[in-house]
Amino acid sequence: MGDHASRANRIELLRVMARLRDPDTGCPAAREIVTRRCAAIAPYTIEEAYEVVDAIGRGDLDALKDEFGDLLLQVVYHGRLAEEAGAFDLSPRRSSAAIRTCSRMRATATGF
Repeated sequence: MGDHASRANRIELLRVMARLRDPDTGCPAAREIVTRRCAAIAPYTIEEAYEVVDAIGRGDLDALKDEFGDLLLQVVYHGRLAEEAGAFDLSPRRSSAAIRTCSRMRATATGF
């Protein structure tokens, strides 16, 4: 997938989460996290991470694809909660994760 399509997918995922969390029109289940704290959904994130590890261990790439999607949704959910709390935003610009990755992998990321 090209950079443009990948960026568009990330932007769409962020928009979906914003719609789910909308206080007036969002999904009741997604808004149910009244505390708006990451701790409230952390157990689900851990569960999804274990399911990723399980799929890897079984060599099941179809399951791995699904589990990556589930885990990514949890990551975006945590990010949305942090945005709502004013801690940071997940706008699709060069993220601190990308910056850290490039600095750790200098030998292969010199062109970034």
